[in-house]
Amino acid sequence: MSGDAPAGVAWPREGGRVSTTKVAKRVWTAAVAGLGAADGGAQREAAEALAKEIEAEADWRHRYDGILARMAGLMAASSEAAFALAEAGLGALYEEFRFVRGSWDGCLDSDELLKLDVDEPETITVEGEGEALAALEVPIEVDGAAKKLTGDVLKGQAQAWADYGCCEQSVATSVAEAVDLPREKWDLEGKVFVLLGGTSAFCPAKPLLRLGATVAVVSRPGSKIEALRKYAAGTGGTLLLPKLPAADGPGLDILMQLPELVAWVAGLAKAQPGTHFVLGSYVYLDGERHVRATMAMDATCLALQKQLGPERVSLAYLMSPATAHLWPEDAYEASQARWRDRGWWTPAAGLQQNSRLCAFGPAERRVFNGYVTVQGPNYALAKTLQLWRGILAHRNGHLVSANFAPPGRTASMNNHATMANLLNGMQAFEPLVVLQQDTASHFMTVLLIHDLSSATPASPAKPGVQLEHPFDLYTHNAFHGGTWRCAYSGNSVGAASIVLGYFSYFTGTAALTPEVARL
Repeated sequence: MSGDAPAGVAWPREGGRVSTTKVAKRVWTAAVAGLGAADGGAQREAAEALAKEIEAEADWRHRYDGILARMAGLMAASSEAAFALAEAGLGALYEEFRFVRGSWDGCLDSDELLKLDVDEPETITVEGEGEALAALEVPIEVDGAAKKLTGDVLKGQAQAWADYGCCEQSVATSVAEAVDLPREKWDLEGKVFVLLGGTSAFCPAKPLLRLGATVAVVSRPGSKIEALRKYAAGTGGTLLLPKLPAADGPGLDILMQLPELVAWVAGLAKAQPGTHFVLGSYVYLDGERHVRATMAMDATCLALQKQLGPERVSLAYLMSPATAHLWPEDAYEASQARWRDRGWWTPAAGLQQNSRLCAFGPAERRVFNGYVTVQGPNYALAKTLQLWRGILAHRNGHLVSANFAPPGRTASMNNHATMANLLNGMQAFEPLVVLQQDTASHFMTVLLIHDLSSATPASPAKPGVQLEHPFDLYTHNAFHGGTWRCAYSGNSVGAASIVLGYFSYFTGTAALTPEVARL
């Protein structure tokens, strides 16, 4: 990758060019090297062998997934191993990535970066004139009709999805607990939700505004942020938007205006000394820009963590099942049972066994290889660094809401013919589920409310809850879309789903209850 001189959050250059593969390999190798001293050096030999394999792999674009899954298997050995690898991996990322502005070129976690002379953004405040919702609700479209899931119907649908296998039982339990909370126990008062990528498809900006929350949105200037501004006016919430003094309208580019972003959020914190900030990372960009944007979000969260501490900062993510992470035993057994009951036509369709191809690590703490190679190694790096940050922040005393989110019919997916066909065909393979965009964002917001509420002290998101392994942070409240319990591997299902979606498709949502249909 070559082109113009670097500016903003940038990959390092060598000889005037960027090789994302070379940089990523250095990061992964450094991460694995962090295992050397963990557990008294018990995995040193395996870590050294894996590092050599990373360096030697010539077809990284198509073969990264198995290597990274084995790396996660080494992390699964112990808490010490997981923390050591996460620290080493993040350390390597911050050594590699730069922020460039004019003659200034430095690390993203540099104190000097935050001292650059910048025009601190002013704040545009939109006070909603509508009524805040009195109960949690999730919109859904059924046969072209708009419906709202609330109360017992919402609890019943969450349980139906858990029974079907597209999410874990903890999801249904948490939804039921959240629905039963009185409004004051949502604990929205005294909080500001700072949403990076606040206009992205699954971001909880709109659900939170409808609930009456104060939401600070960071997104690029343009039509999306203006539309959100108008939307907020009709809700019961409060929307805060950054605006540079010389700009025509609100918005910040997280890749180019990182110092201004941190200055703005720090200014909000200074003006509201008793307020707790929930920093949500929701930016999604294509290709190598996704890594840069994720680094920018992480640098923002890291700066605010240092400035405000765990008493005033929580982190929120929507995690991707398309990573390598722990695979609970009952989900693994369910996948095996479905494979045993597979149809005779399976080999002809090219479908392969999930529990054979995707299981890594020790049997007592099995790892699921959820990487989908069509998404590419940049996506894998971006989403894995969030897994790393989450476990370290939780260890350091921060509340971390980081629940796996299912696939959804976003506008960008629907506008891409191949991806639209993929989504249209996936639900032919039980228990895979695809949610509509608004359904997914509102449903995941219910889980976020559950994680944040003081009335749910046992939630693993809470820093005081002791986890058997750091990655258990992600197995709780996992709405993985069915990948854990499907008979077939994600990579083998993909091709068949595209074909099925092209000829015959199901654009609704699987496993809906009769109560939902009768609404």
